Amino acid sequence: MEYHWPGNIRQLENSVERAVALSAGQMIDEKDIHLDTRQSKSTSTASSANHFLPEGMTLEQWEDNMIREALRRANGNKSQAARLLGLSRNALRYRLGKLGVADEGE
Repeated sequence: MEYHWPGNIRQLENSVERAVALSAGQMIDEKDIHLDTRQSKSTSTASSANHFLPEGMTLEQWEDNMIREALRRANGNKSQAARLLGLSRNALRYRLGKLGVADEGE
């Protein structure tokens, strides 16, 4: 009754189907229902979510910093910076364009 059901009706439906399939008897027992109780700890989740990015930094600022750091570590080599970031060179070029950093070929 106290479970949050973050997946809404689909999660409820899947949980009931799973309980029916795994039930040993004719009736579903409490032990047959398996819920992810880690998500129900909303206070600890909320407080850790507030500190996911560095204080006062947006995702765009963080991405900008990571790209610039990768370029610095790669001594300006975009292919190597892309590898450091786990991106293709084209994906890095796209992100650099969003940041307003022009490509040498342009």
